[in-house]
Amino acid sequence: MARTRKQAKAAEQAADEPVEDQPGPSDAPAQKRRRVAPGAVKPKEKVKEEEKDADEEEEEKPETNHKSAPRVVRCVGPAPVFESCSIKEKSVVYAMQDSVYSVMLNKTDIGNNNNKFYGIQVLQLENNQFGCFLWWGRVGYAGQNSLARFPSAIGATNMFCSKFSAKTGLAWDERNEAAVYGKYRLVEIDQFQDTLDKENEGNEQDADDKVKQEVPDSVLAAEIQEVIKMITNLSMLANGIRSIELSYENSEKMPLGKLTAAQLERGYENLKELENLLKRKKCDRSLLIRATNDFYSNIPHSLGFSRPKVIDDMDEVKAKCELLDTLKEVQIAIKTIKEGENGIKEEQNPIDRMYLSLKCDFQVVSPKSANFKMIQDYMQKTHASTHTFAMKIKTVFEVKRHVEDERFIDHGNKMLLWHGSRLTNFCGILSHGLRIAPPEAPCTGYMFGKGIYFADSSSKSGNYCYPKNKEEGLLVLAEVSLGVVNEKKGADYDASKLPAGKHSTFGMGQWAPSSGKQSFKKIFDDVVVPMGPLERVTDRTDCSLLYNEYIVYNEAQVRLRFLVQTEFSDDLDI
Repeated sequence: MARTRKQAKAAEQAADEPVEDQPGPSDAPAQKRRRVAPGAVKPKEKVKEEEKDADEEEEEKPETNHKSAPRVVRCVGPAPVFESCSIKEKSVVYAMQDSVYSVMLNKTDIGNNNNKFYGIQVLQLENNQFGCFLWWGRVGYAGQNSLARFPSAIGATNMFCSKFSAKTGLAWDERNEAAVYGKYRLVEIDQFQDTLDKENEGNEQDADDKVKQEVPDSVLAAEIQEVIKMITNLSMLANGIRSIELSYENSEKMPLGKLTAAQLERGYENLKELENLLKRKKCDRSLLIRATNDFYSNIPHSLGFSRPKVIDDMDEVKAKCELLDTLKEVQIAIKTIKEGENGIKEEQNPIDRMYLSLKCDFQVVSPKSANFKMIQDYMQKTHASTHTFAMKIKTVFEVKRHVEDERFIDHGNKMLLWHGSRLTNFCGILSHGLRIAPPEAPCTGYMFGKGIYFADSSSKSGNYCYPKNKEEGLLVLAEVSLGVVNEKKGADYDASKLPAGKHSTFGMGQWAPSSGKQSFKKIFDDVVVPMGPLERVTDRTDCSLLYNEYIVYNEAQVRLRFLVQTEFSDDLDI
């Protein structure tokens, strides 16, 4: 029988209305009267309660909300279902044309002590049903969630778009527009990058032990295998992030996932804005608060229930910039680890696969060779007396990045110089080379502008490994084409704007390798090695640096030559 116009309208409205969440298959059979699953909230009450979250954060109670490790599950659809969803194994994120209905939002408001996330997903459920899943709470806590079921995709996507608009102030088709200040903002996450989260499952083994199955033996020398494991160790990567910023845990206790390169770029832009504000003679604190809110909204931090601190000095800008630098390097390391996983699938040794992905050839330098002895002397003789830690070489590798010979620019005046860095950065250094900070990054902290910094004092570079007693680190010895240097006695934050005819900056130190002929050797035909020992330079008492620094502003002026695996100790007698 044909439906009346009134009946048709009622049916259409019913298709868009949420249905009370039903018990899953493992629950008791459904009664005639629909029952809400234990712990669930009825749709109308749920929306009301959720709206309170937008203004009051009443749901953020530490005694009920804290969890150790909400994560994103492995993806079987266009995006992973949020880990907090109890039916994630039986659901798939819904996508239509170019729209994947899955977002993670974040909002920080220092004035109201807000630091919260809000996730929205449309899920395709069993029995041709659909759901709009909401997940909200304070960053660092598991938060609360709810699921509204619909008999069609239309109802679920309508609720998704409505929630997105209410939280962000933007329509769904405006999601790529600039964020509306004071509202939630879209956080871009690499939802497929879940490797670091496995540490939460008690897995602190190296990448080659992660999948228990038969794999071929490695064809690499044991020393090379060891250093590949060293730079891809999951615990090392996670701890490296925490050592810089304890409140950023790379989403091991946050649902915000791994931030994309584009999201990190926004963080750099926020820091650059803060830097510009702090350079003013008089800075309006409200502008600092606003820029800080933007930074924490783009780069979520787990701050517990403490009020987020205003970033109001250059040291804090520098620290946050270092955090972003490290997060970029960790992204590269994770990709390298995934290459190892792919190798397992293809019956390759994972260590070998990771090694190949670096596109950098290693050769162990014999401890009996002249080059090993030269590097050993170079390290010991240029160790500065003011650096109260000891360094001892464990292994030296001669390295050759595949692209560096072709791109190398030879301005002459080439030197073999030290460069130290955290272990978290070495997958990136070996695979992508030493790089200059991106244009969007602040200049704060770069004494001679944005460039690649080197030293002729081993311990000066060793400091940048941030060594701990009885731990190992890595240093690079690079061939650096200095050309005609621009001498500087003190800081010049615009030094990257070199005068015509100059190719690098030379920050002159009060101490330098001896100028005697016996103190200099050559390697690779025309590369000078300033062997030392260090001595005070009498005519440099007005220099602000204790030790020399060399800075180039073109990555093509650098060619990696050696990787030095080093043991650090507080015992100066080792």
